[in-house]
Amino acid sequence: MQEFDKNLALEMLAGSERLYKRSLQLYFEEYHDLKAKIEKHLALQEYQAMRDLVHKVRGYALYTGAKLLHKIAGILEPELLKGNVKNLNHFLRLHERLLAYCQVENV
Repeated sequence: MQEFDKNLALEMLAGSERLYKRSLQLYFEEYHDLKAKIEKHLALQEYQAMRDLVHKVRGYALYTGAKLLHKIAGILEPELLKGNVKNLNHFLRLHERLLAYCQVENV
């Protein structure tokens, strides 16, 4: 599966290149510290709070074209409700890659 699909994002954003660039910028602004937040919740075993963050990222991922992050977030969400973090590291790696992508695309 292709990790980033700009065309998918553009479909979600009515073909607007301006909105696409803005979505990348907003994702970076909103979630640049997501890993620290997740790690804090993990240390406190706050699985519902982690799930809520993952859910928000999942919803936003399509507006950035991050198909693989969207998919993994969808797998992780129900796992977290059971206290399972099996796919958490994979999710965080994909998130970090999206942050890097956001920076490159907005240069």
